[in-house]
Order: sequence, then C-alpha cells, then structure tokens
Amino acid sequence: MKSAIFGSCLMALMCAVSVGPAQAKFTKLSDTRDYGAIMGRVLDKYLQGTTHVFQPKAGGVWIYHFFGNHHVAMAKAGEKSVQTGTWSVRGAASPQICISSKSKGRSNCHKLSSAFIRSEIGACPVNRFELPKASSKSPVWVQRKTSAGYYSQRCHGLRSPEHIHAMLTRKVAPSSRTGTKRQRSVSSIAKDIRQLYAGVTVVAISGGHGVQIEYHSPNGRANLSYPTNQRMLPGRWSVNGRSSVCYNYGPNTYNPVTRNTSGTECTPIKFLLRYGHIFCRGDVFGLNGRVDNPFGPGKKRARSQAAKKCLLLSRSTKDPAYERLLSVF
Repeated sequence: MKSAIFGSCLMALMCAVSVGPAQAKFTKLSDTRDYGAIMGRVLDKYLQGTTHVFQPKAGGVWIYHFFGNHHVAMAKAGEKSVQTGTWSVRGAASPQICISSKSKGRSNCHKLSSAFIRSEIGACPVNRFELPKASSKSPVWVQRKTSAGYYSQRCHGLRSPEHIHAMLTRKVAPSSRTGTKRQRSVSSIAKDIRQLYAGVTVVAISGGHGVQIEYHSPNGRANLSYPTNQRMLPGRWSVNGRSSVCYNYGPNTYNPVTRNTSGTECTPIKFLLRYGHIFCRGDVFGLNGRVDNPFGPGKKRARSQAAKKCLLLSRSTKDPAYERLLSVF
C-alpha cells in the first residue's frame, strides 16, 4: 500500500499530495508556540549586526546598533552620551524586540506592530554611525547632526523589522505609497510576475503548514519541500493572465488544510504580495530536480536555518519587478 505524501503549493496555498490510505493523517505544526519560535529565531538573526534609526512621535532621532553578541548601543542625535545594554527577541506566539538599558536597569519590549517600530526611518546592515559597545560617549557626528534626513539617507538597504514581521505573519505591511496606482498593461504585469518567480526560491511560514520551501525553475517547473513529506513534491507553476500565479501538482493530489483536490489552482498576485513570503534569488538549497526532502520530518532545525538564510540573502535585495508590482496592486 502506498504511503501518503502531503504537500502544499507555497504561493497559491494549494496542498498537493499523493492520495494514500484513508487512515493517513496530516500533521500540522504542533502549536502556535512552534510558529512563534521560528519567527523569533529568524528575527534574532536578522537584527544581529544591524543599525536602525527611529524618529518617534515624542521627538528626536534615535540610533540603535544591535551587536551580534546581543549587546546594544543607543544614542539620541545631538546628545553626547551613549546608552548601552542588551537586546533579545522574546515571546512565543508574537515575538517582541526587548532592550535592557544598563543605566536605567529595566527592559522595554516593543511589539513589531507598535508605534515605536513603525517610527523607523532607516535600517542598514553595518554599524554605520560607529556607536561604541562600551564607551559612554557618542561619535562627534552623532553629537552634531540632528536632522532625520541625514540619518535616513546614510542608513538604508535593509527592510524594517515591521516588514519582516509582515512577511512572516502573513499580515499586510503598511505602505508609505500615496496617490493613484499606476496603470500598466496586462502583458507588462505578467512579465514582472514571471520575473519575480523565475529562478527563485521562496520560503513561507504559516501556522497551518509550518515552513514550506519551493524552488521555481525558469522553465515552469517547481519543486516543493513540505515539512511532513519524506520526498520533494514536483509540479508546475505559471502566470495566468494579468494577476494570478497558478500551480499544478498533477493528478491524485489533495490539500489537507483547504481540502481542495487535484488540478490547477490560481491565487491573485495582489494577495501574494500583501501576504508576503521570503524571496531568495537562485536555487539556494539545491532543490531543483531533487527527490529526497532535505527539510522533511524531523528536520525542524534545518527548516529554521533555511528561513534565516533566505531572509539574510533577501533582506538587502530590492527586486525591481517586486517594486513595480507593488506600485500597481
């Protein structure tokens, strides 16, 4: 008797599984704490060695550098002193960034949807303003420069923690865009969608499916790593008309979460962009043509490490096709 192989189309939210014995069961991620723990580890890796600039409503410009050993240096533009302390990512179901100041002796935790996080005006992958780890005196340019524009122009290249949170929790990231959406032709939009997916590895994290990793070949083939599968799940991906991405994993397939059966399923690109996934250019994990699943059952740590790697590769990448599509939808 054949064993059941469960899988899910990463982007179109269609699970494709080989139909097996009736008693076979789909194994969901154990609970929301597992989901939150994965998110927390990814965010922790993302913050290490990065600088973030905030302009809270209370006024002033604050610069934070998160050192790799979980120390943090904080300075307010125009002031001489630097506060030091430690940082961590806490919370199982909903990770928060917590900062403990040595001088104040207390810890402040910020939810990734909080007003403080939304006040970020710059993020860069280095200690751009040379904040010291131990010294209490801030660099001279931090003491002299108080303009928010000065810091935002010099610290860029990283997506904000709020954007990363949106990618991982499948929530809409606030957009700074205003005005009318640009009108573009059907063919140009379809071309951008194909450009966005062709030759790209995509990682999606969800409470229902766990961590899914899928490589999209430029020739229209796809190979999906699903967390409860022993083997990879091959299929095909395509762009349907102006605004949808479609997947087909062949006959006798089944989605144990949505309970859809075999065939082609399409999802509007607007939905996929808003509920973002992590995009890595290239076959990062060597999934193309692979039969065994390197991130299958019992490989929880490997899946978590893969999500971190993909995020680190993509966090400073601005895909022109992705930006153009966001300007339309």
